[in-house]
Parts: sequence; structure tokens; C-alpha cells
Amino acid sequence: MLRMGYSTEDVVRDLEAKHFVGPLDANSEAQIRNLNGSSKLLDTLKSGRLNATKEEVAQAEQKSAATSAEAEGQQQPASQNGGVGKHRSGPSQNRKAKPDPDKSQTVDLEIGQPLNLREFNGPNVRLIVNGIEMSEIVITLVHPRQMRIDGRNVSSGYDLSAAPGQTSIRIKRENNSLVYRWGRSKLVYLDAIDTPQNHVTLGVISE
Repeated sequence: MLRMGYSTEDVVRDLEAKHFVGPLDANSEAQIRNLNGSSKLLDTLKSGRLNATKEEVAQAEQKSAATSAEAEGQQQPASQNGGVGKHRSGPSQNRKAKPDPDKSQTVDLEIGQPLNLREFNGPNVRLIVNGIEMSEIVITLVHPRQMRIDGRNVSSGYDLSAAPGQTSIRIKRENNSLVYRWGRSKLVYLDAIDTPQNHVTLGVISE
């Protein structure tokens, strides 16, 4: 909304209706300031009065998962390689995947870089690990097919822009914590000792 020119008052009114799901860390604050977000807006976010409840977050995640499953059922990505868990090879500087027994793979993903689940015969969803905290992992799910249309009334009518739908989630930082599930496959967090700095190790498992 800030990028589109909405005022602090407009943003706060929207958050009062929809509520806020973090994170609100140093990087988020810097992004808000770079988009000319006011100190008043930051103070309001820090107060926590606009935060979504755990129940609201859970409901939103369930709705997003259901929508993704429905979209996946309507249009399965084409694959010539067959079964789940067979990674379509391609160059990448930000991650690498290697097969493991029992139809599983491990993925070395750089923090902040997207992982497209379609590469593992999953839905058209990109997953970004934003950061790793002491006990939680902060993740954003981007749904390209779930386009959100934002608009504001201007003198000439409506100024519209489209942006991919996004869902922010937090998972426990425990070995084999579930990150995302589709069909009979799932993506889990692996607490691997040899994970490089600023990277995270994920596992793609076919059940």
C-alpha cells in the first residue's frame, strides 16, 4: 500500500480491518522507512494492537492451503520425469538438491531466495525463508495464480495494480518441522549441522 501511495491513515484503517501478521524486524522497518512509512505507522505496528490473533492466523493459513490444493487439482504441472521427489535439474546459484533414499531430497536454500515447489511436482507456489530466529523460522509463501487486485479512488477513476498473493507463516525450529504439504509429499525443515551460513536445509519427502 505504501508503494502505491496510500497514506499512513489508509494503511492503519486497512490493518484495523484485516490485522497484521509480522515479522516486524529490523529489515521490515527499513523497508517501511524506504517506502516513506511514517514513524507513527511503525509505532502503531510495534504496539501490537493491530496484530492478528493465533486463531486468525490459523484460519488464514487453512484457507490459503485449501485454495492452493484446489488450484493444484485444476492444473497439475506437466512433468516428463514421473514421480514426486525427482528434481528437474537446472542451474542455480542459490540452492542445490540431492536425492536421498525413500524418494526424498534435501535442498540447500539461501535465505531470502525463492524455492519454486513446481520443481518438485508441487503446486505453483514459491517459498522464501526470510530468517531463522532462536526458536522459529519465518517463511513467506507466494501464490502467483492468486493475484490480489489493489485499487484506490483517484480523480480519473481507479488506479489498479496486481500483486501475487502472499502468506507469512512461522514454524518451530525443530528437526523435521512441517513447512508445507501437497498431496502425498511434504517439505520439512532439517536441522543439519553442515548447513552453510545464511542458508537453510529443507527436505522434500514423498510418503
